[in-house]
Amino acid sequence: MTESTNLYRLIFANESQNTAELIINLLRNQGYPVRGEWVADGEALDEMIASGNWDLIIADSDHPSLTLKLTCHISKRRLPVLYTAPELSDAQVELYLESQASSFVHRANEKWVTSAILASVKNHLNAKTKKRLQAELSEVQARCDLLLEGSNDAIGYVIDGMHIEVNEMYAEIFGYDDVEEIASLPLIDLIEDENQSEFKDFLKLYTKSGGEEMELSTHGLDGKGTSKPLTMSFSKANYDGEDCTQIVVRKPGHNDGAADQSGKLFIKQLKHLVLQARNQKKDGALICIQPWNFWNIRNEYGMAASSELLNMIFEQLTGQIRDPNICARVGGDFFYIAAPGMESQEALAFAEELCRGVSNHIFEIEHQTLLCEVRASAICFGEDSSDQSERLIDYAFLGLSELHDQNLDSEQLALFYVPPAESITSYSGELDFDALAADGYLHLLYQPIVSLRGDSGEYYEVSVAMQERTGEDIDIDMVANNAASREGESHFDRWVLLRAIQLLVQKRDGAPETRIIVNLTGSALNDKALADWLVSSMEGAGLQRSSVVIQLQEMACSKSIKRAGRLADRLKNTQCRFSLADFGSATDSMHTLSFLHATYVKIDSAIVIDNPKVNGSSVDLKSLLGQVATNNAAAIVPHVDSPFKLASLWQMGPAYIQGPYLAEPTTEMDYEFTDLT
Repeated sequence: MTESTNLYRLIFANESQNTAELIINLLRNQGYPVRGEWVADGEALDEMIASGNWDLIIADSDHPSLTLKLTCHISKRRLPVLYTAPELSDAQVELYLESQASSFVHRANEKWVTSAILASVKNHLNAKTKKRLQAELSEVQARCDLLLEGSNDAIGYVIDGMHIEVNEMYAEIFGYDDVEEIASLPLIDLIEDENQSEFKDFLKLYTKSGGEEMELSTHGLDGKGTSKPLTMSFSKANYDGEDCTQIVVRKPGHNDGAADQSGKLFIKQLKHLVLQARNQKKDGALICIQPWNFWNIRNEYGMAASSELLNMIFEQLTGQIRDPNICARVGGDFFYIAAPGMESQEALAFAEELCRGVSNHIFEIEHQTLLCEVRASAICFGEDSSDQSERLIDYAFLGLSELHDQNLDSEQLALFYVPPAESITSYSGELDFDALAADGYLHLLYQPIVSLRGDSGEYYEVSVAMQERTGEDIDIDMVANNAASREGESHFDRWVLLRAIQLLVQKRDGAPETRIIVNLTGSALNDKALADWLVSSMEGAGLQRSSVVIQLQEMACSKSIKRAGRLADRLKNTQCRFSLADFGSATDSMHTLSFLHATYVKIDSAIVIDNPKVNGSSVDLKSLLGQVATNNAAAIVPHVDSPFKLASLWQMGPAYIQGPYLAEPTTEMDYEFTDLT
């Protein structure tokens, strides 16, 4: 943003119009062009945010009808909220943390206010640009994948003599069933031994040419070591931002003619169209067509004739559509047409038109003429649709099923189907966790952990509960994986930590010994900067580093032991603590513990409840607790559900206990700790 020329568009949810004018004049006097609007209530704020024409909300705690927390709730991260506090006090800091406003300034400090506004707007615009670029990048990547997979040529990409990407045709030519088998092989391994010297000379010549397109006829080796003649074309290319060599391989006599659209290719094309619709904020339509009397025709005319009929229907449909619409036969006797830029009413009319075109056509098969009745369903996809093409295909099919089940009048050719609300888990990384929490789909739960050794600290274990809009539970690990960035940053785990830290700050004001053990997903192991980010977040909140413990499942850590070790070491070096959950049921549990040097271990509930077997022998809880203590870790025994179990654990001597007999998980840290010793 060029600050001297671009307009700063500000919404004011503060004390009064006069207060808003003071800030507007402050900026204008310094040469910044400002457009500002004061909102009287939450409805007006929501409408203004929805218009998309604003950069920042400036709020305080003195608005006559909008609290700071309500302002932030209405915003739901659509716009940043700058809190201008009347004073610098602990109470104002707590209000800021509780509200989850984006930033905080003392409004009496004009330089601070100006700097915060400029920085907040800049960050917001950068975030919008990043989101747009990410959408465009996803579309470009989908288009590139589509071109690679849909090409009739065998195409591979090579850097420094190593394959980095190949398509299925390339793998097929060299006799490999899976592209993954060939994608990491050296190029030279695909050339017959007798031709390798000649091939190396060719590569030197190609390198000297500076990437000019060149062609070589040689003999290659397939996966079984069989020699075959090949023609290989080399040209300069760029793949995923890196300079590389594109290789196109052809067998002698290879036919380069266009192939029929396959169902697999159609799914990839549909994904690209959905990404395009989301990026351009335009609807598109997907139509499913089925021959209504197909099985009667098959029974009367036979399999060969009915198969020929399906091919003729496909030709008829492709003759009725125009670019950029695409058509494919997917799954037996179903035909799908994807039409970008088409809204619901137009889609229904188009589906009916396609049905009439096929139903009124006279097909001639084996010197016999026949008519084929078809029916269709149409759905729309757009800005809020999942990019999972298979889901959209299923929805279009469900529309046909509904048309059949309703036993509608035979003259109705098509039905417009409205899919159910998109599943939360269908989104790929763009989830607004704050909004999901505000709407009641996402909760942080806190369950107390009680010391059996007189520890003065008050511990809570933090877990996450997430539900679909249908009320079904969601796999948290799947959500975390979808939300992780390409660089490995675990957005979901960081969000959980930040929310837990914010509540801990409030709790420690009256209970300074409160600590939390936060359950994270396996995605956290890929987040190389997590430990440093955690330390920075705790320091910003004024927390001691020992007040937050990171906990991961033993199984996730044992599967990625090196990454788990790096995280554990980094936490230890920053004076933070690490815990292993669901511990003790694996054969190598003690090896994992000794390698990671965890401060705490939470025993697997199955050991407490069912006494499972490892290597044919039952796991003895008392013995396990002794081994944990030998490794200098404190054991937490869960699922204490009765006074009898508490009494038996008292004799075994774990460091901590937890369970429904003490308290169930709740959304607040409100347990009354007592000294059980």
